[in-house]
Amino acid sequence: MGMGFIEILLLIVMNGGGGTDLLDYVPTDTYFQQNSVLAVTAEAMTRIAQNEDAKPTDRLMAIRALGELGDEASLEVLEPLTDSNEPFVGRYARRSIRWIRGEDAGPITPIDSELLDADLALLPSECHVIGQSRGLTLGPDPVDLKAVFGNLAAASGESVDDMVNEIAYQVLELVEVLGNIRLDTLTFGMSVRDDGNGPGIVMLVARGQYDRSRLLQMFEEEESGMTFFSIDDIEVASAQEEWGEQFVFMMPSDERMVFMFSEREGMQMPIDETSMLIQDGETAPALGGVLLDELEQIDRVNTPIWMAMEVPPGFKQGEAAEVLGAFDAVRMVGHRNAEGGLVVDAAARGSNAGAVAQTVDVIRGYINEGIEELGEEMEYDPAMAEVFGPIVEMLQSIELNVEGTEATGTMTLPNAGGGIMQMLFFGI
Repeated sequence: MGMGFIEILLLIVMNGGGGTDLLDYVPTDTYFQQNSVLAVTAEAMTRIAQNEDAKPTDRLMAIRALGELGDEASLEVLEPLTDSNEPFVGRYARRSIRWIRGEDAGPITPIDSELLDADLALLPSECHVIGQSRGLTLGPDPVDLKAVFGNLAAASGESVDDMVNEIAYQVLELVEVLGNIRLDTLTFGMSVRDDGNGPGIVMLVARGQYDRSRLLQMFEEEESGMTFFSIDDIEVASAQEEWGEQFVFMMPSDERMVFMFSEREGMQMPIDETSMLIQDGETAPALGGVLLDELEQIDRVNTPIWMAMEVPPGFKQGEAAEVLGAFDAVRMVGHRNAEGGLVVDAAARGSNAGAVAQTVDVIRGYINEGIEELGEEMEYDPAMAEVFGPIVEMLQSIELNVEGTEATGTMTLPNAGGGIMQMLFFGI
């Protein structure tokens, strides 16, 4: 099917600005050409928008198209739809009205902090890395795919139109099966194996809007080998591959989903524990003391994207030890600057001041080495400047300081890098 459900969630949350909905990744013209509507006109879009028997995604895209066309006469069509109880319709109508009137989107509506706490409480106690993303990378408007992937297309020699169409058609394949999906927040946690070679359990908790019945139907029709069962009102789909990988989808509602993954054969997935936490409405995290200490240092209500790590034993040996071995904990918080870049503030604490200072020197060396190597690549192949340029800009923005057993730093991930730069925040 091309992109999978989890890949789509990550595309939405990491896109670099804009796009909370799956449909936001499909240009209007592309959508209606795919659905045999050759001309996107106000008259054609009005007919579809007012037809309650039309396919739901057709109506949503027609409502969006009316806003993009900008004809004030369409306000008479859109205004009655703002109070609709149908999924997404009222929100799409309000957005199109705003476009027609030329109104600013205003601040993104904050997510209830209790909901964020409840998602954080689902993370297993053995997690070494945790984080949340909301609001920062989730903008109110559709994504300009040409702007996001233009640099990559130029560097690869591929037509940007071809690249955009390829991405849009892959998203449309999923839309045809699942309908529209909205992602408001993503909470993640990961444990690390004792030897440091890969993750133990990865958990993602997503909030937004989707149709869990259609997701279950997709799994069943694909003959995915999944096992399906329910725990009270929580629908569960799980599978274990022959080589040991395990997948679990837990769907308590059409507004919340939990995904678990492990590469370790025989790993006991915390399905029962997670279902009890969901049913009890637990909001207190069951994390280790180091991570709880880091959480106390983060203003999670007003910080739109953050991550914290308790450096696992496996990272204090081998290659990882060179940059992480001196530290017990690391945290990063991010926010947008006026230019649209992602400013990241980081802090890492250890117990040996000399080891911390030495590690920071090593990191500075790697940064300078990276700048030099990428500069040579761009000199050899100038076309790669479109891709590597923003990374060099990020590396050059890094400032590191040491005070006793704590190291701090800041860097800016430029907006020009799109999703690639967003992913660097989480080390993906």
